[in-house]
Amino acid sequence: MKIAKVKTLIPAPEDAATAVFTPPVIWVDADEDGKSIGYQVFDVNATIMLNGRNLGYEEPATIVSYPRGVRAFYDEGAIVVIVGDRTTVEAYSGEVVVKLTAIVNDKEYNVERLIPIRDKRRGAKGDPGEPGNPGEDGVSYEIVPSENMLIADYSGNIQTGAITTEVYRSVGKKRAVLPLGSSTKTDGLYHWMQYRRDGGTWYLASTGTVSAAAVRLTVSTLELRLVCSETWGSNNPTVLKTYPTLKVVKHGTPGGTGKTGPWWMPQGSWDSTVAYERTDDVIPVVEHNGEYWYIATANTIVDGVEPTASNSEWTKADHFRVVFLEALFAAFAKLGSAIMNGDWMMSQYGTLNGGVSNNYRLFDATDPEGKVSGHFCPNWAVDFLNGKSYMNEAVVKGVLRVRAIYTITGILATVSGRQTIDLENNPGNAYVIPGNTTVYLPDPTSYEGLTLTILFKAGGILTCSSGVYTAYYTGTTSVQENGMSVAVFHSTESLAVLTIQAISAYGPNSGVKWVVVGQRGLLGIRNSLSSTVDQYKLLPDGRLLT
Repeated sequence: MKIAKVKTLIPAPEDAATAVFTPPVIWVDADEDGKSIGYQVFDVNATIMLNGRNLGYEEPATIVSYPRGVRAFYDEGAIVVIVGDRTTVEAYSGEVVVKLTAIVNDKEYNVERLIPIRDKRRGAKGDPGEPGNPGEDGVSYEIVPSENMLIADYSGNIQTGAITTEVYRSVGKKRAVLPLGSSTKTDGLYHWMQYRRDGGTWYLASTGTVSAAAVRLTVSTLELRLVCSETWGSNNPTVLKTYPTLKVVKHGTPGGTGKTGPWWMPQGSWDSTVAYERTDDVIPVVEHNGEYWYIATANTIVDGVEPTASNSEWTKADHFRVVFLEALFAAFAKLGSAIMNGDWMMSQYGTLNGGVSNNYRLFDATDPEGKVSGHFCPNWAVDFLNGKSYMNEAVVKGVLRVRAIYTITGILATVSGRQTIDLENNPGNAYVIPGNTTVYLPDPTSYEGLTLTILFKAGGILTCSSGVYTAYYTGTTSVQENGMSVAVFHSTESLAVLTIQAISAYGPNSGVKWVVVGQRGLLGIRNSLSSTVDQYKLLPDGRLLT
């Protein structure tokens, strides 16, 4: 006699859920002919069990089928079965098929089971019958596989080799190995083994061996059964014995750390003028017509291609909305032309080493103005932690309340060979006119409301090539009351200060002009840059001297 191998087994995962019925069998009171006695109603309580735990069931029981002489339905927590009076045994005998559903830890268990209906006959006790002849010895079969579970690695690949089986046939008390194979018959029948994976097609395993190729696949279950037929390999054999499903148990050590995958970078609504690039590190995601799209292929640049189902460059990101919103505030996440990074929010565009740039990844929070070479300087930035803002320009419609205003000296720039006050790239609220140097003001039209303080050194000249200055005087002079048109201011002393503002003038010189609103020292006024003769002199008290 062979003894099956004993192995140290890894605990199997959770068993499948089963149904328990109370009572497990419905017995119908019947007379000696099998006809039901009276109108009979049976209440069957049901529950779902998982590893000895009572799950109950969440949904009302579904009655799949029942015998033709029976009514069955679900009512207030019980399965009700009704058998009418004088119903014959052929009509009520059978099974009620019931489906139950339970949900535990977000996992749904569906169980379909049978409630047998049998007759319990009544009648007069008859005389003892003659002893019958002894019956034939019962025949049973036993399947003994070399494995009773499958071992898989962390990737789900089954590590077990080929599975062999031995089959025993017991007749009465006699037990012997049942020969398997195409050339062997027992009791005039052929016998062979079959197997299938994950409830698929049954395959032939004639000698009881399931090949290594069959089990070295990513499967969750493997089933075995013994069949027989008068014809070898019949497509419709008789099933003699099934073996409990061999389940997969994952076992092994985790592999090494894999390569870090790319991260999603939301880039706002799709813009046909923007070239979107997917790299090994970044997957751009855009919103278009209420849907979210990402570049489908790594290391690809998509330029001007609209995200639609017909364009293979883009793939729709289903259920991406939550991820998209959360990612807006990740490091260097993008919303339109705004970039979020830690405690900072900044514009996508700015300067780098003095040139226009959008390389915002080179932003350094310790140097938000980009004074250090290699540091990105955004056009606008806010430090939410410390409450500081940095911007190139601000337009305030209402009242501006500040504790202090600092004088920032702007830097002169050389434009077309001229020394120029540069309010675009090197702005300030004060400028120094070097000695014996002519400095040009920009057109005031774009700077309405801006006030500048001009400090003259000896011989310094301030002019404007695109317009005239308007100097106002309220005293009695020969100058028109609405102002005067001049072209040049210069200091007649070693030092003088002029305060001008870009405001709308009145009268014939209407339009935004640079207007004198304050001064310190004596200033000469000429009607042209080429002139060396002062037309007027403007005193600190506002008087004009000719």
